[in-house]
Amino acid sequence: VPNGGTGILIQAVTAASNDHTIGGTLPGRANAIYTVDRPGIEILASAIADAIGNEIRANSITVSGSGLGIALTPVGETSGTPTDNDNLDVDFGPNRLQNYPVITEALDSPDSVSGSLNSTPSTTFDLDFFAGAVCGPELDGERYLGTIQVTTNAAGNAVFTTTSLAAFAAGEGITVTATGDEDDTSEFSSCAAVVAAVTPKLVTAISPNEAIAGTDIDVVVTVTGSGFVNGDQVTWDGTPVDTTFVSDTELTFVATPDLIGDLTREVAVSVVGASGIESFFVLRSSSDVDCNGVADALDALFLMQVLAGLVDENPGCLPDADQSGGAPTLADVLHIRREIAGLLEPLESLSE
Repeated sequence: VPNGGTGILIQAVTAASNDHTIGGTLPGRANAIYTVDRPGIEILASAIADAIGNEIRANSITVSGSGLGIALTPVGETSGTPTDNDNLDVDFGPNRLQNYPVITEALDSPDSVSGSLNSTPSTTFDLDFFAGAVCGPELDGERYLGTIQVTTNAAGNAVFTTTSLAAFAAGEGITVTATGDEDDTSEFSSCAAVVAAVTPKLVTAISPNEAIAGTDIDVVVTVTGSGFVNGDQVTWDGTPVDTTFVSDTELTFVATPDLIGDLTREVAVSVVGASGIESFFVLRSSSDVDCNGVADALDALFLMQVLAGLVDENPGCLPDADQSGGAPTLADVLHIRREIAGLLEPLESLSE
């Protein structure tokens, strides 16, 4: 229960101030400590002793106000003042003034925490992670999340990214302590607010990815990928079109006859702000017997001229408008005229 004082105080007067254990990572070992504007745990040095080797692990420490969860207070320092890290951790005082880690990023979904520690070279440290409701002026650890080990290199540096902690959420605050091989536990690190991980916006596929030139049917196209949000717009050859948001991995839009058009071509489909471009193919209608990219009245005229022996067929563009598989006949001319009149849907040309 908060009482206005320090939760637990170790005051250095003799060697008896050394080598205490407060809490622990095994079940039943941790303590719950609550204070108001005072340290949750303070190790206070004196002119005759420093109090070293005091292991502080996995406790739930909640400070209301501006106190520190763990305060390592050397001689001459005001109680509750955060102690700065020093390069290679060569300073001395309570718990050898063990450096605390620095968190560079805390992400939600998937949960991960990244950061670094500068301390004694070539040494293994236990890093204990904690979460709280928000980052505030206090530096504490309300909820223990788990522990990882890191080993510093010859320059005294270790970097880490962990995804093995208990769950936490966007908006919460993450802190971490370091405990070295001589059982000196640091103060809590500065708090890092958890932010939602940003999934890259990427287009990976569209379906269907083709239509026949000259169609008068709407084609509903599904765009799949990642990182989509409500309000995203699909682009058709760079122009945004009306788009329906389905999920963060799926959008849909309608390729109308006006969008598809009468000319064969390849259309670039993407999403505004996304990486990745997929191709939508407008295919040649079988009635495009002169292979100019559009089925129109000139195709009927061209085929009549072919049948009359006035012109030759285009190489690689067989005039089989009705896709019967036989030689061109007046039935093919009729098919073209009926398609142009809107009485028939275009057929995809099976010949190239």
